[in-house]
Amino acid sequence: TSGPLTALFYDRAGSLIGEVTLPHPLNTTYVYSSDAGDIAAVTLNNHEFGGLAFDNFLFLPANVNRDAVCSVEGPYRFQREGDFLAVRLGAEISNDPNGDLWDYLWITDCPGAGFDDPTRLDATLFIETEEDCRVECVVTLVVDDGVETDVCTTTVTIEGEVGSSVTCPSDTTVETDGTGNVEELGAWVQGATSDDPNLSNDLLAFDYECGMTGSVTVTWWVDNAGSGDCAGEAECTATFTIVDAAGPTLEVDTTPIVVTSEDCGEEAYVALPVATAYDADGTELEVTNNAPETFPAGETTTVIYAATDECGNTTTATVDVTVLYGAGVEVVVTERTARVSGQPGSFALPLPSVVVEAYDMDVSGCARVQNAQGQGIDPSGYSAVVAECEPAGSAVTDDDGVALLGLPPGRYIVIAAIVTGDAEASAVHLGRPVGQVRCDQWKPSYLELLVDPAGYPIGNPPDAP
Repeated sequence: TSGPLTALFYDRAGSLIGEVTLPHPLNTTYVYSSDAGDIAAVTLNNHEFGGLAFDNFLFLPANVNRDAVCSVEGPYRFQREGDFLAVRLGAEISNDPNGDLWDYLWITDCPGAGFDDPTRLDATLFIETEEDCRVECVVTLVVDDGVETDVCTTTVTIEGEVGSSVTCPSDTTVETDGTGNVEELGAWVQGATSDDPNLSNDLLAFDYECGMTGSVTVTWWVDNAGSGDCAGEAECTATFTIVDAAGPTLEVDTTPIVVTSEDCGEEAYVALPVATAYDADGTELEVTNNAPETFPAGETTTVIYAATDECGNTTTATVDVTVLYGAGVEVVVTERTARVSGQPGSFALPLPSVVVEAYDMDVSGCARVQNAQGQGIDPSGYSAVVAECEPAGSAVTDDDGVALLGLPPGRYIVIAAIVTGDAEASAVHLGRPVGQVRCDQWKPSYLELLVDPAGYPIGNPPDAP
């Protein structure tokens, strides 16, 4: 029949098990089974007047072996070459219990496909490829084992014809050179390769974000990535990035500044050095600092200069500014020899790195210590001075033995301490240890240094202060 056909299935009691409508059953084999019970009878209803013909009805028990009885080779993968492709298929089918092969047939959904003989296990499949640059399709072997239809499948993939290829350079990040990194960018763009000499790219302009930094994504392509109707475009993309991670160049004289206040003032105006700053691209940048309008006397103030570029990178530099009261107090250590307490003889001592300390005599406890010591403070009285007197300032002598103390007007005991080897030695006293320090005058005296070298032989000078 060429029209629809309805099959109704009944059990042994005559009850309807189920029905199936077959839309176009012409020259087709169908296999049915039921889990509800044995199929004992079938009624076929033809829906047209053309008649009905059928043969080979077979009833088998429900425990018939229904394992798959076929296997196929593949999957198959090819490169497109021309308008047709021939694929030699391979398959195996197990024998039925009688030793004969089951009935089988090759079918496929490949475009424009045809078989030399679909009933051969090693059939050749012909596929049309002129309209498709890439084909993916399924080839199926259908086996009729007399009870059910067993199906084995494989796939066929046909890739488009090989054309030109493009290889991009890697994504790259560089530090700005202040000019847009023109040479590096050019070399990077030229790093793309292709087997086609007509390689193109879309680099037109670089969008800078801050200063001469930013990123650009470039696409390279060729127009003949295939041939014939599969001709297309091969392309790739990559990104070139310029970053600014370095701070600007900041130039300023950082030599410490020491000035004196006028008329014993508590503060002073100080002329600071001029600073300049430049970004990597040569742009001059603004420089700021945290300097006060006037600087307090008797202190050291650290001034911080800062310059920030367009990308937020900051460079800083510092200058120390010290303001002394009036002309300052200059203590000159002139004795180049020292004697050991209780021992005859003396040895040379270097002048640099002698610590000179001033203690405020206006503190009552300090005055009592000084009065108890008389005109001088011997080494045994040093600890008492340190304990009772208020520290007012200290300095270290330079290569010429000069120490500058910034002190406000007042009365002070000035003591010097040196170190010989690993032992700290008590300094001794000024010739007149108690003096009135006025803003514009300090009467220089000399420090006589009493030293206990802690084990150094008499007459053998120490190696270092």
